Amino acid sequence: MKSRKTTSLLLLLLLCTAFLLNGCGTGTSANAKSVSEMADLIKSSMSFDYYPDMEADPEVLETIFGLTADMYDDYFCEMPAVSVLSDTLLIVKPADGKKDAVLSALQSHLDYEQNEAMQYPVNAVQAKATAVYEADGYIYYLALFGDVSNAESDDNRLLSLCQDRTKEIEKIIDEAN
Repeated sequence: MKSRKTTSLLLLLLLCTAFLLNGCGTGTSANAKSVSEMADLIKSSMSFDYYPDMEADPEVLETIFGLTADMYDDYFCEMPAVSVLSDTLLIVKPADGKKDAVLSALQSHLDYEQNEAMQYPVNAVQAKATAVYEADGYIYYLALFGDVSNAESDDNRLLSLCQDRTKEIEKIIDEAN
C-alpha cells in the first residue's frame, strides 16, 4: 500500500513537472499578439512621431516588397502617402515553411533601397538605418524615423539618430512578450 502511494505521488510530481516545463518557451515561439496589436504597441510606445499614413494592400506588398499572398498568413503594412518620406512599418506573419522566403524578399528590398534606388539625400541615409528584424514568429521591416529635420544637415548625425530610432523600435518589439 505504501509503495503504491509513493508511486502515485511520484507520477503526479512528474506530471506536474512536465506541465510546468512545457509552459516554458525557448523564445522562438509564435507571438501572443496579432500583427495589428504589435503595430499598435509600436506606434503607442515610440518616442517620436509616426509618419506612415497609408495602408498597403496585398498588391503593394507584392509590387514593392516581393511578398506574394502564399508567403504570409497575416501582415500589417503602413507607408507614407507622400513619396518624399520613407517611413514604413511592415510586420509579416510568415506562412508555414515560408519564413526564409519572406526574409529573403525583405532583405532583397532593403538591399535595393540601400544600394540601387534613386533617393532623396535624407532617405538614402535613412535606408542605411532600416532593418529587417525577426522576433517571436514575426518578421519586421523597420523604417521608422519621424521628424529628423534637426539632423538633416549632417549625414553622420542623421544616420546615428535613425539607427537609435531603429534600435528603440527593436527594443519595443523585444519587450512586447
